[in-house]
Amino acid sequence: MQTESCETLDMYGNNRYLNPTNDISFKKLFGTEDHKNLLISFLNSMLGLKGKRCIQDVKLIPQELSPLFGDGKRSILDVQCTDATGTHYIVEMQNDYTPDFVKRTQMYTSHTYVSQLGKGTKQIELSPVILLAITNYTVFPKKKQPISYHKMLDVETLENDLTDISYVFIDLSKFHKKDANELETLVDKWMYFFKYWEKSKSPPKTITEPELIEAYDTMEKFNWDATELNVYLKADIAFAEQQKSKEEEHQKGLKEGREEGRKEEHTKSKKQIREIKQKSEREKIEIMQKAEKEKFEIMQKAKQDKINMLQELLRQGVQITTIKKATGLNQSEIEKILRSINHHELSA
Repeated sequence: MQTESCETLDMYGNNRYLNPTNDISFKKLFGTEDHKNLLISFLNSMLGLKGKRCIQDVKLIPQELSPLFGDGKRSILDVQCTDATGTHYIVEMQNDYTPDFVKRTQMYTSHTYVSQLGKGTKQIELSPVILLAITNYTVFPKKKQPISYHKMLDVETLENDLTDISYVFIDLSKFHKKDANELETLVDKWMYFFKYWEKSKSPPKTITEPELIEAYDTMEKFNWDATELNVYLKADIAFAEQQKSKEEEHQKGLKEGREEGRKEEHTKSKKQIREIKQKSEREKIEIMQKAEKEKFEIMQKAKQDKINMLQELLRQGVQITTIKKATGLNQSEIEKILRSINHHELSA
């Protein structure tokens, strides 16, 4: 037993503490009777409850009592509990990006709220439901603060008239206090505990609260037996395999996208080459047509110039022989021009 435990421990290198965001360790931390005080501390700090509003005790709800969905399946939530007033709390740990996570949180709260309506229960007796989601990735990119609070508000007056369902999103990726000396509030200390567990060799000196010290002790790997460690390890491996599978799918998608892009680019290039060739052919034809037109116009102008010159010479009484020498025209060309002039004059 001891040997098996040591072998399992060796898999975690020099880390003194186990990862509190692991599914198994998270449930051990907040979902057991032995550590209810940790859950109470976490809820009070994250919800800002003080004085008479503080939660004094909670009743954990076993998973088998989780609300049923329409198909008869139960919602598997990380931690559920109620306080003395009957208020329901759902505490979720989400390590991996899931596009529908925000919708899932709304589904969880809605089911938990409606599931209170048992036989003989009046609707007026339904208690509030508060969901706290801790995430290791950014859920709301536009929000700068690591914690965001969500309630149903009147869009005009911002009054919170519908008070029964609310949400708290705790985004660890936006918590940047790496130095334990920067920790000021209990909220800071809980977030530091969840985000920087790996770098801690012992609880930081700035953390003196009994609940936080107990949280570190609970995550100390030497306090876990072999069976617990093996279950923890399986959850860790399952998550790693899930991440690997997602990455492979992502890379496959990128590769297919690149191949499709290359095909599209090749098709586009062929189309562009074809269009360039067609354009070149059109331009050649246009150039030839323009050249022919210019040539015709030049010939017409030259012909007209000769006619004008011949007319002027004839008006001046210049002999045909002299005209031949002056214009370089032969007898046949002169006669042709004379006929053209006579025809023009007769037509006029």
